[in-house]
Amino acid sequence: MSHPDPGSRTSISSSRFVGDSSWSAPDRQARSIQEDSIGRNRTIYHPNTSTTTSILTQEGRPLGFEAHARTSDGHSQTGTDNMEGKGLGIDLTSSTSSSVVQNTSFFSGAHRFTVNNPIMVANGRLDIEREMLKLLEKKAMVDGTYNSAARYYTAPQCHPATRITLRERLIKWLLDMDREESLFWLYGPAGVGKSAISQNIMEYCTQQGIPGAGLFLSRANKRDDPNRIVPSFAHQLALAYPVYRRHISNVLSADSTILEKCLPLQFQKLIDEPADALRIDASNPTPHPILLLLDGLDECNIQEAQREFIKMLVSFASTCKVRRLPFVCIVTSRPEWQVLSTFDALGPTSGRVWHEELPMDTPEARRDVSTVLQDGFEHIKSKHSDAYSAGVEWPSLTDLQAIKHAASGNMLLASLVVAYVDDDDPTTKLELCLKSLQGKLTSDERNPFEPLTALYRGLVLSIPPTLLRTALLILYFQLLVDEDPGTYPYTDRIPAQATANFLFVEQIAFYGSLRRLRSVLSIPLPAYASLQKLVFSHTTFADYVKVVVQEGHFGLHEVDALTEIRTACIKWHHILVDRGTSEDISDVAPWAGTTSAYRIRTFLRPLLFKLWHGLPHLGNFGKLQDELEHFPFKDWPRKFIWSHRNNNLMRLARDLVANGTRSSTTSCIVRTEPLWPTDYQLIDKYAALFGQWTSEVKPLDWDSYSPSTRNDDVTLYFCSVEDPFDDGDAFDIFREIDWCPTLAYFLLGHNQNTVLVITRPTYGIDRDVYWKEAFEKIKTSHSISSTAANPCPPEKPLLCSHFYSKLNSLCSSEGGRKPYRIQSSFDLSCNIVSFIADPWHTHPHSRLKTVADILSFTTNPTEIIRLLYHHVLGDVPHEISRVAHQVLAFLVEAATGSVAVKVDDEVRTHFTRQLVCYGSMFEVVVVTENVELTVEY
Repeated sequence: MSHPDPGSRTSISSSRFVGDSSWSAPDRQARSIQEDSIGRNRTIYHPNTSTTTSILTQEGRPLGFEAHARTSDGHSQTGTDNMEGKGLGIDLTSSTSSSVVQNTSFFSGAHRFTVNNPIMVANGRLDIEREMLKLLEKKAMVDGTYNSAARYYTAPQCHPATRITLRERLIKWLLDMDREESLFWLYGPAGVGKSAISQNIMEYCTQQGIPGAGLFLSRANKRDDPNRIVPSFAHQLALAYPVYRRHISNVLSADSTILEKCLPLQFQKLIDEPADALRIDASNPTPHPILLLLDGLDECNIQEAQREFIKMLVSFASTCKVRRLPFVCIVTSRPEWQVLSTFDALGPTSGRVWHEELPMDTPEARRDVSTVLQDGFEHIKSKHSDAYSAGVEWPSLTDLQAIKHAASGNMLLASLVVAYVDDDDPTTKLELCLKSLQGKLTSDERNPFEPLTALYRGLVLSIPPTLLRTALLILYFQLLVDEDPGTYPYTDRIPAQATANFLFVEQIAFYGSLRRLRSVLSIPLPAYASLQKLVFSHTTFADYVKVVVQEGHFGLHEVDALTEIRTACIKWHHILVDRGTSEDISDVAPWAGTTSAYRIRTFLRPLLFKLWHGLPHLGNFGKLQDELEHFPFKDWPRKFIWSHRNNNLMRLARDLVANGTRSSTTSCIVRTEPLWPTDYQLIDKYAALFGQWTSEVKPLDWDSYSPSTRNDDVTLYFCSVEDPFDDGDAFDIFREIDWCPTLAYFLLGHNQNTVLVITRPTYGIDRDVYWKEAFEKIKTSHSISSTAANPCPPEKPLLCSHFYSKLNSLCSSEGGRKPYRIQSSFDLSCNIVSFIADPWHTHPHSRLKTVADILSFTTNPTEIIRLLYHHVLGDVPHEISRVAHQVLAFLVEAATGSVAVKVDDEVRTHFTRQLVCYGSMFEVVVVTENVELTVEY
């Protein structure tokens, strides 16, 4: 095309169209649009004109074009007919390009003119807004709205009869325009029902004619891009509020690349600033709230973006009341570390945030799960009325209770059960659910809870690969501990910090490995890690961890995990032995804190025996034998209490005896017959020592021992050759066993590592057995003849009968427990036996008569003890009577419970022996030159 005659050409070289009176110059905003758009190939819009025009510009160069008007002879051409671009010009007539001017009526009648560096002003408000909505729609997650087709059949629904209290409070808060908080954060473990509540709130707002914006994130469904969250909110608000839509259109007309900018700028330009257009004013006396709801914040695939959204929403919500904005924000998430820590770090700013935890295993949660299950099964029965008549109980009460127990507040699991059973063959599907919950599914049967398994698998795989093994080891350790509640003396839990230190895991690795699991695992904050333990939010996750470790799915097999934990036990044992009585382990523990040697000791021993007891079941008899042969049992602390539920040492010992497991030297690790010189030394030393306090110390009869009930619990005392057994703690042990007529023992260990294990019943013995054994002791010590059936001497049958009848009456009046059990030396029966069996009193018959007379006089235990004391003091030898009374008077006067009094050796010895006989009345500890007395109240 040849250039037109310059003489007939109109030049447009600035931001004004010269020579056309119908064309008004663009305003200041148009100039801004031009400046912002030069150098970009994009569409330029102006909202204040009546046409829509698109012009391409090219990076760094202005765009010019030439247009010709058709002449009467047809030799010239108009811009609407056959205009051809020159150089960087464009075709204004193409109907297929998005960069074509769709309305060129302002060129009508024009001819022979050139346009240089044009500013093409867009007109047509509705067209502009439509184009802006299209831009937003491309960036928005339209499948993440509460009513999207993608979520229609899978969106969780809130049963009308569940979460009633929380939903009512939420709605009241939502409608209260004078609310103090404008942001509500609901958090809880996976499967507790957070999304169902969010869905219910969005549906309520729609029913009430309160349009808002809601977005449901889901990593599994690829709705997790943080850069699409703000456009999603903006798109929904623009559809609902015209004034907001106009403002957004202006913003995007000026710079559509806002949608590609950073999150804070997106939020500022598309949410915060446009929100002022919806400000509450006096002309609207009954404003309604505008809801911004973000469900599943933790599903966002960038953790830093999660923190950013919290900061932006909290900042925005905190200004809503001052700016008179009707906006309210709801955020739901699992209690992930990055979410929790960000809210905590906001400090006073977060004071205007309503926090609410939705716990899982609570009475209300369990009731709600029960409601969902019962109504779900009733609905299924109604659909299959031809198969289930009205009177048929289905599921059975047993099956229903089993499912409720397994769900334990987990709404997701309950929903999965109902959805899975709701099938053409509900009976078969229910059986599969029950088999799965019991861990009895075969490999060819489909897992009804695969969505739950997939959730857990995704969470575990989200752990950094370098920390995955550490995480699984920590979790498996916690499983071992949780299997045996009450095993660990003096504590009902192992704090998180102690767990980390025991496994030699540093603090940064501990939290780094578990941080992604906060939705299914309660992890105490560092400030509370020395007091609180790890807690599985639901048993299904604990079961999942157990299975994946047992099968070694993620690089840690059960055999390796057990070996690492056993190795840690043995390593800590040697550390604690080397430290002696020192409690400071700060130079050894990787996580500096309050973990003490005492804390480690409380669970080291029961855990190690548990692990040893499990080795034969894994087929590792050789490994077990090797570790037992080389373990220094002689270094164990003296005393330990074992429960029938978790008495792994006694079970292990019994199994070793029963199986006859022997070492390479054909010597037994557990035995009652001595094999080595150490064995003989132990029996000679401790059988005589303990025998002074009880009637007999004899080998344990393994055939009669069955640790199956609480009454079979035993307290164990580990006695070594090197232990002098002559300090205050040793005397405490003697006081604990002085009421027990018989003790049993067995030998544990190999050669010089052997200890003598003394056992006594922790929860006492039957009263009748106690009396029989006690009087047998009296008979033996005083050479009194009697029969096995009647321990009373033949010459005193009436006295014994009278004594027994009074004693039985007294025991019944003390509580009427059947069977009555003697449990400690503080028992009244023990006081009576101590009084009668006094080895320094040569006439037990007279003491027996005294007791019978006292029981005839009173059945009040306090009065009985007082009278026994009176008789004891009356029997104190005359030569030490004065000293005895002085000491006792001083003790009573001091009322401190413990006073040391110096006396000469002869008096001390006699006085000590006299009082030791009544250990339930006085505690007497012989120290170097003093007698230490304690009055027992």
